[in-house]
Amino acid sequence: MVCVLPWSTASKPPALNPKEVHLWSASLLVSNEQFLTFERCLDERELTRANRYAMETARVRFICARAILKHLLAMYTGDEPTSIRFRLGPLGKPYLPTNSTPKLHFNSTDTQDEALFAFCLDAELGVDIEYKTRKVNHSIIVNRKFTPQEIQQYLARTSDQRRGYFLSVWTRKEAYGKALGVGIKYRLNQVNLVDAEDSVRHSVSDDSGTEWEIVQTEPADDMIASVVTQGSGWRFRCHRLVLEG
Repeated sequence: MVCVLPWSTASKPPALNPKEVHLWSASLLVSNEQFLTFERCLDERELTRANRYAMETARVRFICARAILKHLLAMYTGDEPTSIRFRLGPLGKPYLPTNSTPKLHFNSTDTQDEALFAFCLDAELGVDIEYKTRKVNHSIIVNRKFTPQEIQQYLARTSDQRRGYFLSVWTRKEAYGKALGVGIKYRLNQVNLVDAEDSVRHSVSDDSGTEWEIVQTEPADDMIASVVTQGSGWRFRCHRLVLEG
């Protein structure tokens, strides 16, 4: 069971209020004309990074995902997409250099031809998305990277159910690491991201005493996503981006 958050289509975001998380899903398959527009949104450093990809499909996806992120950020900040400039945290997590209050936080993820973006005010957050059909040797990863409680819940499921459970927990682990700004460079098998009922929306506290709210949702029938946000009591507004022009 995945948390049922209502999704609607939109081309512009509503006002971002305190204690709200805005989720945006978007396709990375765009027209040639749209791609050229996206490419012009990136700065020299980002284009250099894009050109390091050995596969053309990966280069195109990076450009589209970064440009859509800038497009959404510009609508929240009132800036032009081309004027958005990121700084990077110690492990590469991008953020906007600003002294404004409240501070806009964001995170993004993509898989194949789909992307997901998350925004909130004054709290760290992370997001991850996967296709439900992703092929992975999940039993090996579970034994190495899951906590005892997560392993117990995995083994309690039938063989047909285990891949779905694996993806639900793995997206939580990815999203949590992204919220921290460390990716998956943390002790995944020591951070428990499920509760006794395997709820799809619940809160956990880490070793530092920081509370995190975990929410799972389905941006589309064939996808699963997790959002991890610092604090609790968040309201969610979820949209499928419709590009204008």
